[in-house]
Amino acid sequence: MTTYENPVWSTDLTHEIPREVGDRVRATMAEHGISQARGADALGASQSQVSRRLDGLIIFDIKELAIIAELCGVPVASFLPAPTGGAR
Repeated sequence: MTTYENPVWSTDLTHEIPREVGDRVRATMAEHGISQARGADALGASQSQVSRRLDGLIIFDIKELAIIAELCGVPVASFLPAPTGGAR
């Protein structure tokens, strides 16, 4: 069972997706010369909060991904893992 009310993922499989998204966001930001401080400023968040999202400890919401995508000039979908056939 997945727990969605807590912004910090606490179940086994559900931690993999936020980490993968964070890794993709981190790589894209680095590729486009966007620092964590600049990303934090764009999100209206602290650098620590952005770091926790990039580490997959806190989930990026879709608005945050859209802001970072716009900052980097990439589509939001570039941050998302390819769907697998398991979830419905």
